[in-house]
Amino acid sequence: MAALNTSGKIENVVSGPWGKGEGATIFAQMVASFLRIAFIIGGIALLFMLIWGAINWITANGDPKNIETAQKKIYGSIIGFVLLALASVIVTFIGYIFNIDFLQKFIITWPTP
Repeated sequence: MAALNTSGKIENVVSGPWGKGEGATIFAQMVASFLRIAFIIGGIALLFMLIWGAINWITANGDPKNIETAQKKIYGSIIGFVLLALASVIVTFIGYIFNIDFLQKFIITWPTP
């Protein structure tokens, strides 16, 4: 779908900010959006798994098997979040090698009323 904007140029209103700029810029925007979504989902999953593991540990009543299960949930969630942070470091390193600044586009904007 195309629309005529105020400057008289036709632009695609469906794609929004995608498709504007050079290929490397578009790719950096896509990677930054993926990282933003991954960090949000990873943070929510970390919080959920930590709370779930803590509740399991509290309700274990001293049973070593249940305590071990709770510890595995907590350790697994922390390791998963570390891996997510490591992925960010790897993407930044790859961007440095190919001279593409992925995280420059990684700007979290908070909604304003």
